[in-house]
Amino acid sequence: MADREYRTGEFFRNQKKYSDAISCYQAAGKIFPEHSLALEKMAYCLIEVKDFAGAEKIVQRGLQVSQNSAEKHFLLGKISAEKNDFENAQKEYEAALNLEKNNPNYGYDLAVFLHKIGKLDQSKKILEKLLENYPENPIFMNYLKIVSEDLKR
Repeated sequence: MADREYRTGEFFRNQKKYSDAISCYQAAGKIFPEHSLALEKMAYCLIEVKDFAGAEKIVQRGLQVSQNSAEKHFLLGKISAEKNDFENAQKEYEAALNLEKNNPNYGYDLAVFLHKIGKLDQSKKILEKLLENYPENPIFMNYLKIVSEDLKR
């Protein structure tokens, strides 16, 4: 199967050797074209090396394999944000969160993105909702404080 290639790709990705990781994920994809995780990780690496067009192509291919993948929508959000397509980025980040409502990472990343593009009220709402579910999370608490201070300005 493609497990050896995928695991080797993970090894390189964890070492931030993205080009090597991409080669391994490509090899995994040749063996098993529907290897959804290999497609996601390859797209992540392509984003890291600033190949946004390549990453988008891979994610779109991955969505054909699994249409309801929150991670793929999240990656499309990241790609769109990098391309300054903020409207689509927000749509994709929200799609990821809607598919996995209890995933705090998607909520946090959406809140950070909204803050960066000046949608402070929306960012604050998401952070407050996150804190309802994770009341002791210091990262969420600190970021809510930053957003709240920015709202006062």
